[in-house]
Amino acid sequence: MQRHIRIGLAVVLLLMLSLVTGCRDSTTCYVAVDVSGSMSGRREACLKLIYMLVQYELPPNATLSLWRFAQQSEKIWEGNVVSVDQIVDIVRRQLIASTHGVGTYPGSLLEGIAEDMGRRSGGACGLLLIWDGENSGPALDTAIGSLAAAEGLRAVWVAGVPAAERLNVERQLVPLGNRAVVTGLEDSQTGLSLMSPN
Repeated sequence: MQRHIRIGLAVVLLLMLSLVTGCRDSTTCYVAVDVSGSMSGRREACLKLIYMLVQYELPPNATLSLWRFAQQSEKIWEGNVVSVDQIVDIVRRQLIASTHGVGTYPGSLLEGIAEDMGRRSGGACGLLLIWDGENSGPALDTAIGSLAAAEGLRAVWVAGVPAAERLNVERQLVPLGNRAVVTGLEDSQTGLSLMSPN
């Protein structure tokens, strides 16, 4: 009798563990920040957007993946959010305080994120791309195509694009359909609504 109880408890524990793991993997939010020189005067506004996203729209069991880019792109941190203060500290040290000179190559960033999404086992993904619309690299067609084909991609919010550049950026994002929105740094409500898991 005790053996059956132990086996039953082991099965229940395994089911609970797989459920928790499945929930943890179910949502990944990517945040990528342009750290080229053209964004240097706008870092505090970037921090505010990231704070609002993490505080109000990120599910408690979500994975947050932080990236920075200029001429090159790199993932600087990934994990589950313990506290908003933790993320603010990482963003201040790794993104806000760093400037990587001239040149912005968003294409290589988007290819890298699409590849990263492809390695994940299912679940929804969202991307907050803080970028001013400048592109010193090749056209974004291939990178946007890769992103559009990424399984589970639910939303792309491009924030920080000046009004004069928005139409051009929106044209480039056409393959993403209604999964993408382009805003300035100040008009955050549209982007936050798109990124909301509800």
